[in-house]
Amino acid sequence: MIQLPPIPDWDQLHPLVIHFPSALLLVTPVFVILGAILSPPQGRSFLTSALIMMTAGTITLFVALETGDAAGGLVVQTAQIKQALEQHERSAETTCLLFSALTCFCQSDLAHFDTFIWPTVSL
Repeated sequence: MIQLPPIPDWDQLHPLVIHFPSALLLVTPVFVILGAILSPPQGRSFLTSALIMMTAGTITLFVALETGDAAGGLVVQTAQIKQALEQHERSAETTCLLFSALTCFCQSDLAHFDTFIWPTVSL
């Protein structure tokens, strides 16, 4: 029988968790561009997919932030490492804030996207 490896402790999950928001949030603009280029019926599905990916990416950003905080406690903190970790944490918090705002904006704007992008297209 196949035996799966054990799930790491919370403070060891950061290297695994951080790749989810990175991948999701890097692919999202491709879907937004495709949604803007295609006609409204086809573009809507790409925009909806982009919103789902952005929402999932934003949620996993917060998980990555928490696992990063836990992992930071395991590191031997010299002055240089402490400075690097503080910068890393500030960048992570800024990213969480930025994508949270962007996700909320996109969620509220998706309902009006057809009239914004394609105002002259008659359906």
